[in-house]
Amino acid sequence: MADVYSLVESNRWKSNLLLGFFVIFTSVVIWAVLNLLGYSWDIVVVAFVISVLSIGWSYYRSDKLVLSMAGARPADKQQYPEYFSIMQNLANYAQIPMPSLYVIHTPALNAFATGRDPEHAAVAVTSGLLSKLNRSELEAVLAHEVSHIIHLDTRLMTLVALMTSVVGLLVNLYARNMWLFSGRRREERQTNGLLAVVGLLMILLAPMLINLLKLAVSRRREYLADAEAAKITRQPQAMISALQKLSQYNQPMKLGNPAVAELFIVNPLQWWDEKKFAAWFSTHPPIEDRIKALQALL
Repeated sequence: MADVYSLVESNRWKSNLLLGFFVIFTSVVIWAVLNLLGYSWDIVVVAFVISVLSIGWSYYRSDKLVLSMAGARPADKQQYPEYFSIMQNLANYAQIPMPSLYVIHTPALNAFATGRDPEHAAVAVTSGLLSKLNRSELEAVLAHEVSHIIHLDTRLMTLVALMTSVVGLLVNLYARNMWLFSGRRREERQTNGLLAVVGLLMILLAPMLINLLKLAVSRRREYLADAEAAKITRQPQAMISALQKLSQYNQPMKLGNPAVAELFIVNPLQWWDEKKFAAWFSTHPPIEDRIKALQALL
């Protein structure tokens, strides 16, 4: 397994790079949307300023934003004592502050971690997960999420989720306002023909580019977090058993924003043949492949 310090440094560098890319890409998409709706070139400056301010605000509020998108609510220590006990032990082992704990009330089995660093981390699990897994399996899943926290995967993937959300809103804005310029007289439009083509391509390709970005940063991290969980708990079989239950009881979840789907331990929006299409579209590797990788550790 890769050295934890090299992984952290790599993720820190990738996060900074992604932040810069996020500012530029979002600025261009904002400009493309507004330009196609008939605004002038000076909107580029406005778009850039808006991008910087919104991204800065989102970055420091990322944990709360993501938890809200996922429909997570603060966990009650009296109601879920085992959840708190296991997480406290794992936090002590990893030498990180105790993450804030949340519950998503759904029968689906799933979990995720978020936050820009270990000092601002949060872990959310579904009520179905808490009811279906035994203590060893729950410990393995929570160790998986702790691995994401200590490797700074949470920062990287939270940025991707926020980027996906922002671009999705901009594309929807354009789609909903197509009629605004469809009825305008040609002479009233300020959009140059070539710029219109470039802007339209940016808007159409933005979701595809974001999905490729998600694929690039998320899938290998699930394998690493599985292996790290087995190492932390010293029970690879518990992680295997947990994944088997997650696969067996997996069902789509209702999320406030699908942009956060890639943060979960298994895809909460699964509707296709995971094995058939995973190599091309899924941000999560097939559970079958993850189990095989863990069995190699036995």
